[in-house]
Amino acid sequence: MGILALQKNIVIKSQQLFLQYHNELNSLKNAVAHNARKLISVQKEELVMARQHIVQTGRSLLNDKKQQLLLTAQLTLQRPQGIIQQKNSNLRHLKANLKIFTSHYLRSRKLQLEDCRKTIKLLSPQHVLSRGYAVVRVHDKIINGAGSIQEGEQIEILLKDAILKSTVNEKIHYDGKHTDL
Repeated sequence: MGILALQKNIVIKSQQLFLQYHNELNSLKNAVAHNARKLISVQKEELVMARQHIVQTGRSLLNDKKQQLLLTAQLTLQRPQGIIQQKNSNLRHLKANLKIFTSHYLRSRKLQLEDCRKTIKLLSPQHVLSRGYAVVRVHDKIINGAGSIQEGEQIEILLKDAILKSTVNEKIHYDGKHTDL
């Protein structure tokens, strides 16, 4: 009975070892499955968090770009208004300067015109006559020298208040050097 008992003992020990290794394998299999599920769960959570981070970052970037675009659009819309305001301001300054220049120009021209009027008045024949001068006419023509007048000829002497009709009795040459008239 020794061999059969040994054989039985080997079979029992084999079954015990098999059962022990089988239980260890089941335990390892359960641990691997549990760890795999746990790892998958952790990875899933990390993916969800990464997805949320990507979505939030994307939204934030989109918002930033939207704000930049709105600011650029606003500046683009304000730029023509700014240019128009600047041009209107320039026009107002030009208008004010034009008014000032026109006023100065007209005042200057009025003064020149007044000077011309005074000069014309001073040079007018009536004014010259009122200062003691006379106009000599021969045959209704004003003459400025005695070259064409002969002794015995009829002349008219126009004074400020009368016309004298006269006959030339004598013609004496005058050189214009004597100033004590």
